[in-house]
Amino acid sequence: MNKNDDKPKVLVVEDSLIALKMAQITLEGKGCEVVCATSGEEALKKINSSFNFVLMDIGLPGIDGFETAKCIRQMDKDICAIPIIVLTGHSDTQRGIEISKEIGLDGFLSKPFTVDMCNLVLDKFIFSKNENSDFLIA
Repeated sequence: MNKNDDKPKVLVVEDSLIALKMAQITLEGKGCEVVCATSGEEALKKINSSFNFVLMDIGLPGIDGFETAKCIRQMDKDICAIPIIVLTGHSDTQRGIEISKEIGLDGFLSKPFTVDMCNLVLDKFIFSKNENSDFLIA
């Protein structure tokens, strides 16, 4: 849970307002506090150590999701360790997974973000006591 230890806090970075709203509604329906950003630059301004994980679109205006994630991974130790999960509609899934692993991301999800995906992410990064570091793919 976040520093206030009340409910999981998630940063959703997505430029499509429809996909952003769907992810927000799904996560809030599972009891999460959701903060939204529509660009990599906005995400870098909003990120802080209170987040439990980040859902990051790849195809963002300005700096893309991979570059934004690289910037987060270079921040101080309380921020750089936050799990980052790619959420994308791009068709080259295998290459996206390879890049995600290369830059130290924690998972790769294909859109649309469903309730089942939400459950997988919450189980792995919030509720699981298992320190399993397997890369999440859905």
